[in-house]
Amino acid sequence: MQDPRTDLERLPSENLYDIARNSAAVYRKLAIEILVERASPFAGRDEIAAEAREFVLNNPIIIKKIDPAGAAFATNLPGVVDCIADGHSRHIELARVVGEHHAVHTDNHVAHTQKTAALESTVNENKATSALAIAEAYSVLWRDYTQKVFQLKVEHDNELAALRAEYQKDNEVATARMTLLERSLWRKFIDYLKSMKRNWIARHDFDLRRRKLQ
Repeated sequence: MQDPRTDLERLPSENLYDIARNSAAVYRKLAIEILVERASPFAGRDEIAAEAREFVLNNPIIIKKIDPAGAAFATNLPGVVDCIADGHSRHIELARVVGEHHAVHTDNHVAHTQKTAALESTVNENKATSALAIAEAYSVLWRDYTQKVFQLKVEHDNELAALRAEYQKDNEVATARMTLLERSLWRKFIDYLKSMKRNWIARHDFDLRRRKLQ
């Protein structure tokens, strides 16, 4: 069976939008994802904007996958501005914290040269703590990512199984109807043979009676 994503990627954004806003569509979420990757203005429509924004916030790496041809519309996508603003605020906060540490270190070096060794030890401990925190954060992110990928695979397999079951059911119904139709034709043929037999017997009896009368 062909990958549904491949089929959807061949569709224009307008058709993908029709699928995305149809709450009963099987591949609705996949259509929204492709619209976001294309940086399509359709991803900002009211019917799907909330889900597009949630998708971008849960998968910020999608920003790197945005089609360069639609980059001009990328900042209009729901959630993209929030992700960029969040990253920018984190960068500013990090710069502020580093600046504060640097100022404290400079003041202590000028006023308290004798405490340089203690400060260097504290900085090294902070680096080790930060490295550990970053490693733990990456571990949590990777775990969440693998869980989401697994969940998507399970949902895809379930949808595929449902489609196969529906196809099997439709095929069985069609086969039963064909069998019934064939049986009906056969029954008509049998009835025709019986009718021919009765007619032949009637003509034969008529001939016998006529001969006896002669």
